[in-house]
Amino acid sequence: MREDLTAHELIGEWPLPPPIDRWRAVVAAHARFHAAWWDHECLGVSVGAFGDESGVFDRHLTAAPEELAVASAPEGS
Repeated sequence: MREDLTAHELIGEWPLPPPIDRWRAVVAAHARFHAAWWDHECLGVSVGAFGDESGVFDRHLTAAPEELAVASAPEGS
């Protein structure tokens, strides 16, 4: 059974999407994050890895459709 979270304000007030100024701030922060790490010498060395040699990504990708179907199924089904 899933917990009823309607009483909690997890995503802010309606209407969504957020106001354009907030949306622009989020996109700008995301862009700054990407710019800071783009071609950084630590990538693949001490932070993360280039390419997944273990097959974990492929297994997640293969399982995604079934997991999405389960997660989006109506309660009780």
